[in-house]
Amino acid sequence: IMWAWIMGGGTGGWNGCLTLPRILTLGSDKRLIIKPAPELQVLRDSYIHKDNVIISPQSENFLEKIRGNNLEIIAEFEINNATSFGFKIFQSKDREDYKTIGYDIEKNWLWAGKERGKIDLVDKEKKLKFHIFIDKTVIEVFLNYKECITSRIYPKSDDSDGIDLFTTKQPVKLKSLEIWKLKSIW
Repeated sequence: IMWAWIMGGGTGGWNGCLTLPRILTLGSDKRLIIKPAPELQVLRDSYIHKDNVIISPQSENFLEKIRGNNLEIIAEFEINNATSFGFKIFQSKDREDYKTIGYDIEKNWLWAGKERGKIDLVDKEKKLKFHIFIDKTVIEVFLNYKECITSRIYPKSDDSDGIDLFTTKQPVKLKSLEIWKLKSIW
């Protein structure tokens, strides 16, 4: 079990926090597997599920009824000819302001806000599974349970709590999407 330290942004005498607990194991291919601790599932509250949807560059408001800044998202995408795709988070009500979490196929980058990391897909994997936790300003993204990136992202205002999907240049197939609102531990 591993925890990491997230820097930045604190006021009132603190500056940082711990990540969610991560379970580290070794896969049959001798690669590291990184998964969120299954005990986190007790935080799950209301649930939304969608299957087999094509997201095009023109798609908008696909998730317009989903709002929140405490969410767990599991999404599996099938890569066809898409260049980059992912999620808009902390979207303002007018949908003009937002931050993004995504994957750039051409550059092999996983990003969350300003944080990005180079990812080497094994054998040119054709499916990508995002497991995302949004907890106010802390974003944790697990990709295929082989990579993890953590970021601090600050929405512009308290009502910037919308979420949506995006793709650039070419469509991407969303095989499955599960979203839970998360309960507070307080």
